[in-house]
Amino acid sequence: MKIIRTNDLELIEVAYEEYKLLRSISHDNIVKMHDAFYNQMKWTMYLVMDMVQGQSLTQMLEERQDKGGYDNEKMDANWKKPKVDKFNEEECKEIFIQLLNVIEYLSSDEVGVCHRDINPNNIMLDVLPEQESEAGVGHVDTVSGQSPGLCTDFNANTKEPRSGGQGQPEVQHQTNEANQDYLEGDKILEEKQEAADDGSKIKIGRRGVQQKNRRFKLTLIDFNVAKRFVDQDTGNPLRMMTNTGTAKYQAPEMLGGMMSVYDYRVDLWSAGCVLYYLLTGGTHAFNFELQKDIEAAILEASFGTSLE
Repeated sequence: MKIIRTNDLELIEVAYEEYKLLRSISHDNIVKMHDAFYNQMKWTMYLVMDMVQGQSLTQMLEERQDKGGYDNEKMDANWKKPKVDKFNEEECKEIFIQLLNVIEYLSSDEVGVCHRDINPNNIMLDVLPEQESEAGVGHVDTVSGQSPGLCTDFNANTKEPRSGGQGQPEVQHQTNEANQDYLEGDKILEEKQEAADDGSKIKIGRRGVQQKNRRFKLTLIDFNVAKRFVDQDTGNPLRMMTNTGTAKYQAPEMLGGMMSVYDYRVDLWSAGCVLYYLLTGGTHAFNFELQKDIEAAILEASFGTSLE
């Protein structure tokens, strides 16, 4: 459950819009919304959603760096890896493919949603047990349903500057330790199988790529600044102009001033920044502290660290 305490009615309305949007979409890699309650006497909004197992991408990377690798006590003995302080290339590829599948689903004509705040704190990762990974669980594109199990959408505390976030409400999150079962979906269309470089099987469908022998289950959370760019009644395009999201993960189109219009591809830019963060072991692509320096670096495509 996500608990939002604020006396700002505009922020309550934002929370309600997030509830309506998440109720209208369904994907195995997106947190599932169930219900919403508002207590006017306590100025509190309660959002009831699945509980996401695991950690944010930021938390998992920090834990690896603190411990020098996986928490091996939580993993099957056959899946223990050499102690490393960042994700290897195969893990980065696996995580990135899942993220791109989510963006492909959201940006489809049928859904028409732009997340606008894709960053490592809004990406949850759960380490899959060996038997689930071998079964090819965690369907990447479910049109008809969500994987069962309870999860919670929570936005980990972040030190990153955030644009358009004045007067943020107090948010509390309640979690439990319930185990989550993942089911392989049955809606991949035009699917075929190919062998990946590591020998694992990949299913390629019209709406995404499904990897077997996966290590992680990705869940995208925090849709409070997400926006539809297609009118659900008329099918007409809707303009997006608001400068929002996490500063270091904003696309340059969002920084063009009050009249700057952008589209769903800002999510692809943010995803690229996430991949950079993964490959460098936690370095942001535009690693500056001041908002003006971050924006200047983004507009000039001035990266802080080379990937070579």
